[in-house]
Amino acid sequence: MLWIKPVLIKQIQTEALSSGKFTLASGQESNYYIDLSKILFSNGLELLCKVILDEVNFTDIDAIGGPAIGAIPIVSGIQVLRPYIGRSFFTRKETKEYGKKELIEGNLRKDDEVLLFEDVTTTGNSLLRSALAVKEYGANVREVISVLDRNQGAKELFAQNNLSFRSLINIDEVLKRSLINIDEVLNK
Repeated sequence: MLWIKPVLIKQIQTEALSSGKFTLASGQESNYYIDLSKILFSNGLELLCKVILDEVNFTDIDAIGGPAIGAIPIVSGIQVLRPYIGRSFFTRKETKEYGKKELIEGNLRKDDEVLLFEDVTTTGNSLLRSALAVKEYGANVREVISVLDRNQGAKELFAQNNLSFRSLINIDEVLKRSLINIDEVLNK
């Protein structure tokens, strides 16, 4: 299904990419913003999940998950399309103050082989916190996968922490083909 990824990139360009002045979750300032929720809560979720199912090896994976909120629609979409893949979970930014007071919600077990997903990574810090929480829980993080990497340090951060990381799309693929004037965005 080679045609799906370019269609997904085009949908990101037209529905999820904005230019302007933005503060990212990392605290960095940016002249563009990618809001994948604009496509993840529409027909783009199916396209994205098909790209993931084409490009990711789920062999011997027990559970899939990632940080709330970005990973929740992705993981849910994967499970709807391929329910045999396994159990799912998500990690919170902080332990909740009520109930079982857990950082990890869902169906993760000790010694699980895990794939972690995130919608967009910049520095990778929030995704790393999720990976470390899963490891501390006693599961093995096989791979950390970002749908879109902004190329601002996530790859290096995961290498420093001996975690396998990759992105399905990098920001260059979106900006090079974008309807937004790239020179204008990068030089503001």
